[in-house]
Amino acid sequence: MVYEIPKCETILKAFEYANEDIPKIIRLNHLRKICNKNLKDWKIPIKYQYVWYCLNEQKIKRKTKRQIFNSKVTCYPFYIEMDKNISKIINSAVKKLDSRKKFAELVNRSIPRVCDWINGRIRIPITALLKACQILNKDPWIILNGKLVSGQGTNEGFVFENIKRKMILDILTWIKLEGHVALEKGRIEIEQKDVGKNALLRINKRIKNKFKINTHFYRRKRKNREGWIYTLRINSSPLKQILFLKYGIDFGYKSPYVDLIDEVKVAKTKSDKLQILVSAMETEGHFGFARFKKYVYPRCNFTSSNKITTHNIKDLFSDLGFTSYIHKKDEFCWRVVLTKNCLKFYDLISPYITHQKKLKRIMEAKNLIL
Repeated sequence: MVYEIPKCETILKAFEYANEDIPKIIRLNHLRKICNKNLKDWKIPIKYQYVWYCLNEQKIKRKTKRQIFNSKVTCYPFYIEMDKNISKIINSAVKKLDSRKKFAELVNRSIPRVCDWINGRIRIPITALLKACQILNKDPWIILNGKLVSGQGTNEGFVFENIKRKMILDILTWIKLEGHVALEKGRIEIEQKDVGKNALLRINKRIKNKFKINTHFYRRKRKNREGWIYTLRINSSPLKQILFLKYGIDFGYKSPYVDLIDEVKVAKTKSDKLQILVSAMETEGHFGFARFKKYVYPRCNFTSSNKITTHNIKDLFSDLGFTSYIHKKDEFCWRVVLTKNCLKFYDLISPYITHQKKLKRIMEAKNLIL
């Protein structure tokens, strides 16, 4: 990934557990591979098994042509309401290890804290449940279903629902392609210009309905330009981590490494595939037309800084019966272009498009050509 990771004690220890050589420059994709390898062995402490727990309280570097960002990562575990069943699961994991001390070391907590969890005196952090389930070979998300989760305070809490990826393909696509999950704060944001306000309102409604969580919707003036920027903001440390832990959505600046592999994999029906494609085209797609002499041709394409993502979109086009090809737009971007039956595709997708500018371009193209 674009971030450079410091060679601090925690990071070096993660490489040591994985028995891997430390590269000269550690990047985020290196650390992800290391943590994924460590995740296969329950005897490794949890802070070395997940990227964001490994990076907690560390500053990571991102370079652009003009400046260098040194961003701090903050990713404390979120907490689960006091629950007898979860306390029993923690106790079962401790019994399997035959040691409270061993379990405490695996979750980077004290022995008295583990005793408090078992006896139901305090809330249990998600890291403890993840490790206990890893030891017992259980699915933590099934166990967590219907439980109240919250951050350090309780004001941002919500009841977790174990939603299958297939049920929120549009939400995940929007957050992956257009969203920003903050490195330091428990915040998720998606922005759109005026013309994308309706599309943003629609995805806002979907997020509120599916996750049963409060959102904030506000606007600000565009710098040195007419019009507004609309922002959908969710202040929730638990949701931020659930998006990473359960659905694999990275934090920070991530666009060059975003893909839709997991979404495409579970999209079995035409409706599923269309749900992803509509969301992708509303965020990074282009609809329109081109003139050549006296003829007008419809044009449709999708652009991404990750080639894998364009292949994901190309596969969706193909599954829905449309022919497309991929080419390199410039040094940083790839583009998948629909070559035939653009009008047919416009007819298919236009009933679901809520982005005003893109819907207008579709209608303009259809009116000029028909």
